[in-house]
Amino acid sequence: MGVQPNVVSFNAALANTPGQHTAELLALMARRQVRPSGLSFGAAMGACERSSHWRHALDLLSTAKTFSLLETSLVKAVVRSCRRSGQWQRALSLLEVE
Repeated sequence: MGVQPNVVSFNAALANTPGQHTAELLALMARRQVRPSGLSFGAAMGACERSSHWRHALDLLSTAKTFSLLETSLVKAVVRSCRRSGQWQRALSLLEVE
């Protein structure tokens, strides 16, 4: 009988995973039927921000929306990721109010 991964163990892994691999880890969470939290997406966004993977960060933001976990901190992380990658127009588009 092994230890079953939970949201806490996945969050720790997400925080230490390169940005381009965070989507794979979130998919593994889904296969293991572990629902991600806002912290899960925050950890994944932080990884994307540190590695300047702005496209992955945008994808993660869309995924967070599907879980109704859209938080200001997540949008800020995507904006920072876009800014660091020179994608300032994308960053500005996230701040536009509809």
